[in-house]
Amino acid sequence: MLNGVSAPNINNIIVVGDEGKIFRSTDGGSTWIRQNSGTQNTLEKVFFIDSLTGWAYGNGGEIIHTLNAGYSWVNPTFSDSLHFITIPNPSNTLITLTYNLPEDQHVTLTMYDIQGKLILSPLTNIIQLQGQQSVQIDVHSIPSGSYIIRFQSEQYQTVISCSVVH
Repeated sequence: MLNGVSAPNINNIIVVGDEGKIFRSTDGGSTWIRQNSGTQNTLEKVFFIDSLTGWAYGNGGEIIHTLNAGYSWVNPTFSDSLHFITIPNPSNTLITLTYNLPEDQHVTLTMYDIQGKLILSPLTNIIQLQGQQSVQIDVHSIPSGSYIIRFQSEQYQTVISCSVVH
């Protein structure tokens, strides 16, 4: 069964499904090639934030990532040293994202819906100091649903899932 589709551009289309299946078309859907996802878990959704950068996620918290328009997929490296906590999850007003930076660095936080549409940019290239950081994200006006928060710094890049329920 196929579960999700995303089109980073008019020719490039990605479809994800059961047992880690990913199919990619580079000609607008006329032909399809199976891609290696690196997982056997069911993939539910796929989305791209630009023509090259995308994520797919599914059962068991599986998240895979591409930086080359879906030609290859990898499990992003999640750094336990940052100790991400998202409270409450789900939320209907404020989500507090807490993490621990090992040293001073520029941080960008962006929030996307499951179609890859940018919803919020709580932080954009802000210098944060070493130690525990806490960022509140106001979600009271965002529709109920699943969202991805992308954390990017000079040393780390990861994604965190969250839910909004009204």
